[in-house]
Amino acid sequence: MNQTSNYYNQHAQAFFENTYQVEMESLYAPFLRYLPEQALILDLGCGSGRDTLAFKKKGYQVEAIDYSTELVEKARELTGIEVRQQSFYELNEVAKYNGIWACASLLHCERDRLTEVLARIFKALKPNGVCYMSFKYGDTDREKEGRSFTDLNEQQAYDLLKQIDQTLLLQQWITVDKRPDRTEEWINVIWKKQSHAFDYYPQRLYNRAELMKEPSLIPAEHGIYFWWFKTNPPGIPTKNCITYQEYTLLYAGISPDKKTKPNSKSNLRIRLKTHFAGNAEGSTLRRTLGILLAEMSGYPLRRVGSGNRMTFTHSGEQWLDAWLEDNAYVSWIICEEPWNVEEKVFEQTILPLNLKGNQHEFKETLSAMRKKAIQNAKMMEIATEAGLQRQVKLQHVAG
Repeated sequence: MNQTSNYYNQHAQAFFENTYQVEMESLYAPFLRYLPEQALILDLGCGSGRDTLAFKKKGYQVEAIDYSTELVEKARELTGIEVRQQSFYELNEVAKYNGIWACASLLHCERDRLTEVLARIFKALKPNGVCYMSFKYGDTDREKEGRSFTDLNEQQAYDLLKQIDQTLLLQQWITVDKRPDRTEEWINVIWKKQSHAFDYYPQRLYNRAELMKEPSLIPAEHGIYFWWFKTNPPGIPTKNCITYQEYTLLYAGISPDKKTKPNSKSNLRIRLKTHFAGNAEGSTLRRTLGILLAEMSGYPLRRVGSGNRMTFTHSGEQWLDAWLEDNAYVSWIICEEPWNVEEKVFEQTILPLNLKGNQHEFKETLSAMRKKAIQNAKMMEIATEAGLQRQVKLQHVAG
């Protein structure tokens, strides 16, 4: 390690000039999609500080370390943050980071200490935190120009992660070096720290029928609510989702959301009424479920009224009501600032139907499905609903 560090100290300026402007967006995107907004990221072995600066500009909180004293100085100058001079062998934080970015750094770790370093990374990640790491593709240990390299291939990466309990391999792919004069292949690996702890299991679940019969069961208070499904919508990957008895937790929401809607007067009763008896125009969850179930229901998203609103039409929304009544259950927790609890929930589990704060790989697929459904709706004629009335069988719900 000292020999490698000496190389970077002696060649810091050349290394900086060769790397700090390399375009890395195609590698950032797969990593960042698993992180919540304003996540805390550790750039582990930050080199020139290129990636630290990129994450900082995207609005993330970033810390950075590197073992080379000369590169630490250059990274400080580039990023404006207090980069620490530290080895990955010295990483001692506990459950601090949402993400750890180890781009072309762990390839300088001795092979027989890789498990130790991954255990340190695991410990430093928050529950459901994510790590990106990259190695030069191969299966040997070698030296080149005064630096030690530990190469890795797919099987070795898999075997390495198996040695750390509660890790989950999310993605693994091969790329060619991003620098224009280089042709080496790299293996890219994204894995997460799984959390089996969940602090929000329900005392009981409520279904649509009983809440429509007695709306007052829902408190007219601030809080967070959870959607548990007996039958999951088709196509949703539910591996590692939280389960309770025969139900799977797929979605969580808050009311009000003072972070994005500071003047909101909403509460649990109002919001759950919208989900259970509203329509796809006012409920993100209903729109998502209706799109996922469109092939089964036969009711695609349509423009209605003057054409500025989109729902599944009265008939389609009633079909969705029936499906929810058979398959969906809710629980809730009263809390004055539910947005703070929501952040903890996202740390403890993955929720495939959530778009905001979602760490699940299904997010991109779901977003694309929603976009396509909206595009298709715009191409169809406005649905005629004259003389039709929505039957929701829901008593008046007071806020």
